[in-house]
Amino acid sequence: MPISIVLRSMTGSNMPAFVSPPISTGCSNLPTPKLQRRSEVPRGSQHELTGILLKNGPYPVLRVDDGGEWRLDISGRHHHLLGRRVRVSGIRSEFDMLDVKHIEPV
Repeated sequence: MPISIVLRSMTGSNMPAFVSPPISTGCSNLPTPKLQRRSEVPRGSQHELTGILLKNGPYPVLRVDDGGEWRLDISGRHHHLLGRRVRVSGIRSEFDMLDVKHIEPV
């Protein structure tokens, strides 16, 4: 579908100040991406992640190297690891939460 850009004059008139020629994006044959809702994101998958363990309210957070963050459901001692790099293995239980099975310093 061609794109045309119309700029209006600064005087407020309805006459176009400039009209560009139609531009072809060349993307007309690309498939339309399907957006996933949170309810469609797979859960129950095993994850092994490495990052910095941070305190954040009721659940500690693991900030991984690419900048992403996971909330961690940890039963047991972990406070001595806050602020340190750790390796976590667990099962994804919610959109951004892991049920931690094992945590260790790196």
